[in-house]
Amino acid sequence: MLGHIKNLGQTIWAKKKNHTDIIAGGFPNIISRLLIYSDQKIQYEGLTLALNMIYFGSEQTKQKVKQAVPFNTVRQLTQIRDENAAMTAQLLIDWLQFLS
Repeated sequence: MLGHIKNLGQTIWAKKKNHTDIIAGGFPNIISRLLIYSDQKIQYEGLTLALNMIYFGSEQTKQKVKQAVPFNTVRQLTQIRDENAAMTAQLLIDWLQFLS
């Protein structure tokens, strides 16, 4: 039992550290670059990264993601042939509007 509590504490500490690293580092720029990249697979990875950061991130992280995401680019991605990417782009738009 004590081992599980210790592991849980380490996990919580790691998450807090990750959020600090995300906020302080160039992570928002990375998201933006992924979304404007010409390869649709990379764009999809950028969409899923942004969504995961919104789902699991702190309020501060969510706001950083919101600031970093090029909204017009994501709107354009809702029109691409890859249905998964298009739906993911729409979901990201919905979340970004919800955060407003």
